Amino acid sequence: QKRNQRTMDKPQHVLDNVIDRAAEITWWNRQMTRLADIDGVRNGPEFVRNEIIERKGPYVEFVQAPKFHNESAKSFLEGLDYDPAIIETVQDKLFNGSGSFYQHQADTMEAIARNSSDNILAVPTATGKTEAFFFPILNHCLQTEERGLKAIVIYPMKTLGVDQLNRFISYLDSINRYRDPGERITIGIWDSDTPQRMGTRDFEIEEGSYVRGLASPRNPEEKLRVLSSMTVGTDSHSYSWVRVTRESIRKGVDILLTGPEALDHMFVSDNKETRGILGHDPNEHPVKHIVFDEAHVWSGIQGAAISLLAQRLKQFYNKRNPQVTMVSATVDNPTELASSLTGTPESEINTIGFSPRQFDIKSAPEFDRFLPCNVEEIALTLAIAHTDNFTKSEAEERFELGG
Repeated sequence: QKRNQRTMDKPQHVLDNVIDRAAEITWWNRQMTRLADIDGVRNGPEFVRNEIIERKGPYVEFVQAPKFHNESAKSFLEGLDYDPAIIETVQDKLFNGSGSFYQHQADTMEAIARNSSDNILAVPTATGKTEAFFFPILNHCLQTEERGLKAIVIYPMKTLGVDQLNRFISYLDSINRYRDPGERITIGIWDSDTPQRMGTRDFEIEEGSYVRGLASPRNPEEKLRVLSSMTVGTDSHSYSWVRVTRESIRKGVDILLTGPEALDHMFVSDNKETRGILGHDPNEHPVKHIVFDEAHVWSGIQGAAISLLAQRLKQFYNKRNPQVTMVSATVDNPTELASSLTGTPESEINTIGFSPRQFDIKSAPEFDRFLPCNVEEIALTLAIAHTDNFTKSEAEERFELGG
């Protein structure tokens, strides 16, 4: 009981924190307003608005139906020389048969395949951004015989990484189930919630424990559990290619899902095996794809840190000629955003935007079909619409409407 009392926040402690935070906000407000009074500073308000204040969003967005690409997905991917296993997986998992990509998905995959310039895909939420960058990653993994890390996907929040890992596992299972164990594409997630290893001590995960809500790709009703130090699965299926502990990721993965802070840690870690995830030496791993998801959230100081990280990764793998792909919600200046976050000149950025679907209207509106009406007639109509037991004459009599 005493231990619990020590760990709980006392009222005085909470009050002190609130006062300290209020004092900090007050100090910043006072100092920022004084910028206009400093001799020689002419752009104080603009500096605060554009460089200091971080703006998030959009929070609510009207999304039009996306335009479809004019080729079938099968024909399109064959034209880009995609591995047949991916084409089959796309048809089965994404379209349940045959179908076409959205225009922006096809444009992104084609831009990645046709040249090595950096990219930004800026389209509304829930329009298939994930597939646009993940299928090129899968294709690189299948067409590259060299072992080692091949793609890094970076998220601003660990919850996003977990959500997308479920999606990636579904696609990977369709491919890996027909490959020899040693040839399967491996994927791992490394963030602050990734346990060190299987075990019962702090920062470890016990055998049989559920893994961060990950679902079985063959039965979404079942959750994945830790089966061994290198394997997760269910009672009926196991997936040794899904790495969910730091110990297993240190043994190598093809696709790494992580965050900026974790990457910084890997570069400078005193653990040799942790540094080896990215490579002990520059260009050791065949990294081709570096993806920054939800790029629109990075601005201000965070944006500057991401820019340095992107340039560091590109330099570390420079002989591999990696592509950086920024994935963003709709923003006003996507090319400028990508340039600021990658260090690549705007003229060398592939910018892919949203193409709405156009619907043919086959008839013209005929407003003269509707006769003018007065307030009494509107009230009568509403009364009838909201009652089940009145006829028109009874409604007129009850509500004293009509002639």
